[in-house]
Amino acid sequence: MKTVMLLAIMAAFLIWFRQEIWRAAQTNYAGWMTVSTLIGNKDFPQLGSSLQRLARENCRLTWFQAALAGQRFDLQSQRENWLEAMRCSPRYIPLVRKFAPQDEELAQQATQMQPASAQAWFWLAELTVEESPEQAIHYYRRGLAIDPSSGWDWVRLGRLLEEREPLAAIQAYAHACFLDDPGLHGCYGAGYMSEKIGDIEAAIRFYRLSSFPKAQERAAELERQISPSP
Repeated sequence: MKTVMLLAIMAAFLIWFRQEIWRAAQTNYAGWMTVSTLIGNKDFPQLGSSLQRLARENCRLTWFQAALAGQRFDLQSQRENWLEAMRCSPRYIPLVRKFAPQDEELAQQATQMQPASAQAWFWLAELTVEESPEQAIHYYRRGLAIDPSSGWDWVRLGRLLEEREPLAAIQAYAHACFLDDPGLHGCYGAGYMSEKIGDIEAAIRFYRLSSFPKAQERAAELERQISPSP
């Protein structure tokens, strides 16, 4: 019985693996043909119809349909294909974001189609921060709960929390501080906020973790204040 089950599992795996290899080959070939067509600026109808047919079986190909639509200045079709690509896989969300960074409607749809995508929440947060900072805070927290390794987004969250939740701002900056301190803002921000709430020792520790010269200078100044030379 165990042998039969094992053989069935192996057979299912081989079928899946074969399908994935075929889809990958399709995607690579379609990508090559799309780039060649865009560079040569010809054969749009033939390639477009082929991609449309193949995309029914392999949704990854909708990304190349979007590229062709953009080249034809068919922005409505391009947008529809972007949506299909994001629905197909969250890996396309950062790509769509690069082409339409200010499109809040697309960002909203990305979070609805792929709620487990941190990139979708970060995109939406960036677009709502001016009009609704409270909503942006919520979106950054949603994204960071999924992917806590995004140092820059911890920094962005920290900035939004400075006046609203100082302790939470310190925690956000501290996360960035321990994630290679992108832009040298994390450790400095945690030190600055710690100093602001009166925790001088914590401020010194965070400042000392920073490579930012201004942070090191401030740490030295605070150390002199709490331990003046005789």
